[in-house]
Amino acid sequence: MRSTATNPVGEATEVLMALAVERILSKHATSQQRDKARLAMRADLASPGVESCVVGKLGLLHDYAEHLACELINEVLVAGQEPCAD
Repeated sequence: MRSTATNPVGEATEVLMALAVERILSKHATSQQRDKARLAMRADLASPGVESCVVGKLGLLHDYAEHLACELINEVLVAGQEPCAD
């Protein structure tokens, strides 16, 4: 897929998603399924629907990462509270 990242968090999100997809494909997909998925997500071959789906999932992951970062920052800034204590 073509990069849609506009900042370092977006770039990291794309790398994380690519690594996660590859890990899942290598662990759970047949060789034929892996080839089909990789072909469908190639930047030069992806349909508008596939590209839209990938961009949407990247947006969700980006937003979730920033949400977790905000939660962590807030927990660290609260005096006497250890981060991720819950």
